[in-house]
Amino acid sequence: MLWKLGTKKNEKPEDYVHHKLTIEAYNRTYQFHINSIPSQEYWEHHEGLPCLPPPYKSPIGRPSKKRKKDNSEQKILGANTMPRENIAR
Repeated sequence: MLWKLGTKKNEKPEDYVHHKLTIEAYNRTYQFHINSIPSQEYWEHHEGLPCLPPPYKSPIGRPSKKRKKDNSEQKILGANTMPRENIAR
């Protein structure tokens, strides 16, 4: 339909566009400037519910095969590996 715009005399594209999409409406929206606050010490403190992050949900998918070993368990080396302390430098 856009190719038909302007085929009749005295037609303007502004007649077919919503008034909130004009440059004037954009300029009215962003005419005010909000200054940033330099640090948290200037933030207003309020009473009420604290802003907390959303609860953690474990990711979807197959769980990992390896279990998390405790620090008290010894590290078992494979058949083809050697502990680092025995390596000559």
